Amino acid sequence: MDYVLVVAALGLVLLVGIAEQRVERERRRVSELAFSGVGHALSHYELAYLSGGPRRAINTALAVLATAGAIRVSRGSQVTPVYGAPPSPVPIEQAVLDVLATRPGGYRAGELRRELAAPRHWPSWPPASNGAA
Repeated sequence: MDYVLVVAALGLVLLVGIAEQRVERERRRVSELAFSGVGHALSHYELAYLSGGPRRAINTALAVLATAGAIRVSRGSQVTPVYGAPPSPVPIEQAVLDVLATRPGGYRAGELRRELAAPRHWPSWPPASNGAA
């Protein structure tokens, strides 16, 4: 019985040694690669979603729309659309404008966030990048 355990232990040592060599070889190969700097540039909505989920992406859309003058946010946190503002090519911004258009007096910011975070508004989270960064 002791002989079987010794053989099993040697086999295990051999397997661990082989695995260690392969991992070290792959580590060297990866570390020798030159960084190309080419990759997918994330939009501010993708970054917001990754850092805080749908709520953060919605807050980002509200900030972008307020900065662009498409919505107004009062001191009492009432969010209303600015009439005559053009539609947005960015889906999340347009969703905010569409929801605001459904209620003439606008929404309180918290209510708007809850309404927009509902799954019915987002068939595919996270939003796909459209290059509008």
